[in-house]
Amino acid sequence: MRPVFLHDLVGRASPSRPQLQQYIRDLCFELEREKEREKEDRRRLGQDTTGINAEEFEDFMGVGPLIEKLEKENVDEAKLNLYEERNDSDYEDEDERIMPEAERTYGFFQKKFKRHSELLENFVNSGI
Repeated sequence: MRPVFLHDLVGRASPSRPQLQQYIRDLCFELEREKEREKEDRRRLGQDTTGINAEEFEDFMGVGPLIEKLEKENVDEAKLNLYEERNDSDYEDEDERIMPEAERTYGFFQKKFKRHSELLENFVNSGI
């Protein structure tokens, strides 16, 4: 199977999902191959190779503390909502709000249904 390149996908209106997935796999494969080449080059020169693997975890944009803060907030919220369940009184409040609208909608439906039945009966009886 030949590798998919971005310039192959650009001319198309919308590339298919499998093509995009293949493109991403090819990019990841190329990246890994480049890392291995760089490691081999450094080994041949007698240099340290630990920095290559550390680049993956480096916080280039400085968002690490923000992510940690958000994760902590999510954990705290999850703990708070862990034991919270809806009870019958919560549903009663919803019923009180929804019932008038449901009754109005049902009445409207009944009226339309009755009128439709009358029109259909008149059409059948007209003999056309």
